[in-house]
Amino acid sequence: MIAVHEDNLFDKLIAQAPEPVLRKLDRRYSAITLEPRKLRFIDRIVADTPRRERSTTRAALSLPQQVMMALFLALTS
Repeated sequence: MIAVHEDNLFDKLIAQAPEPVLRKLDRRYSAITLEPRKLRFIDRIVADTPRRERSTTRAALSLPQQVMMALFLALTS
Protein backbone atom coordinates (compact mmCIF):
# COMPACT_ATOMS: atom_id res chain seq x y z
CA MET A 1 0.00 0.00 0.00
CA ILE A 2 2.92 2.32 0.68
CA ALA A 3 4.25 2.00 -2.86
CA VAL A 4 0.92 2.29 -4.64
CA HIS A 5 -0.57 5.24 -2.76
CA GLU A 6 -1.00 8.19 -5.13
CA ASP A 7 1.07 10.40 -2.82
CA ASN A 8 4.01 8.15 -1.88
CA LEU A 9 7.55 8.97 -0.83
CA PHE A 10 9.17 6.82 -3.52
CA ASP A 11 7.70 8.82 -6.40
CA LYS A 12 8.72 12.06 -4.68
CA LEU A 13 12.30 10.89 -4.16
CA ILE A 14 12.62 9.76 -7.77
CA ALA A 15 11.31 13.13 -8.98
CA GLN A 16 13.91 14.92 -6.81
CA ALA A 17 16.84 12.79 -8.00
CA PRO A 18 19.79 14.56 -9.65
CA GLU A 19 19.57 15.03 -13.42
CA PRO A 20 22.20 12.34 -14.23
CA VAL A 21 20.16 9.79 -12.26
CA LEU A 22 16.95 10.87 -14.00
CA ARG A 23 18.60 10.50 -17.42
CA LYS A 24 19.72 6.99 -16.48
CA LEU A 25 16.18 6.14 -15.38
CA ASP A 26 14.84 7.67 -18.61
CA ARG A 27 17.02 5.27 -20.62
CA ARG A 28 16.02 2.31 -18.48
CA TYR A 29 12.26 2.82 -18.83
CA SER A 30 11.98 4.47 -22.25
CA ALA A 31 11.14 1.11 -23.83
CA ILE A 32 7.86 0.91 -21.90
CA THR A 33 6.69 4.54 -21.89
CA LEU A 34 7.16 7.74 -23.85
CA GLU A 35 7.33 9.68 -20.59
CA PRO A 36 9.56 7.70 -18.21
CA ARG A 37 9.67 10.49 -15.63
CA LYS A 38 5.92 10.09 -15.10
CA LEU A 39 6.22 6.35 -14.45
CA ARG A 40 5.00 5.48 -10.95
CA PHE A 41 7.26 3.60 -8.53
CA ILE A 42 5.02 0.54 -8.47
CA ASP A 43 5.13 0.38 -12.28
CA ARG A 44 8.93 0.58 -12.19
CA ILE A 45 9.24 -2.40 -9.88
CA VAL A 46 6.75 -4.41 -11.94
CA ALA A 47 8.74 -3.53 -15.09
CA ASP A 48 11.91 -4.73 -13.38
CA THR A 49 10.40 -8.10 -12.50
CA PRO A 50 11.85 -10.70 -14.85
CA ARG A 51 9.35 -11.92 -17.45
CA ARG A 52 9.51 -15.51 -16.21
CA GLU A 53 8.34 -14.40 -12.77
CA ARG A 54 5.46 -12.34 -14.18
CA SER A 55 4.19 -15.12 -16.43
CA THR A 56 4.50 -18.22 -14.25
CA THR A 57 3.11 -19.43 -10.98
CA ARG A 58 6.47 -20.23 -9.44
CA ALA A 59 7.17 -20.23 -5.72
CA ALA A 60 9.59 -17.34 -6.14
CA LEU A 61 8.46 -13.91 -5.03
CA SER A 62 8.02 -11.26 -7.70
CA LEU A 63 10.03 -8.06 -7.38
CA PRO A 64 7.03 -6.10 -6.02
CA GLN A 65 6.51 -8.81 -3.41
CA GLN A 66 10.21 -8.71 -2.49
CA VAL A 67 10.08 -4.93 -2.05
CA MET A 68 6.99 -5.20 0.13
CA MET A 69 8.60 -7.92 2.24
CA ALA A 70 11.73 -5.77 2.73
CA LEU A 71 9.59 -2.78 3.77
CA PHE A 72 7.63 -4.84 6.27
CA LEU A 73 10.83 -6.35 7.69
CA ALA A 74 12.32 -2.88 8.08
CA LEU A 75 9.24 -1.73 9.96
CA THR A 76 9.36 -4.66 12.36
CA SER A 77 13.07 -4.59 13.19
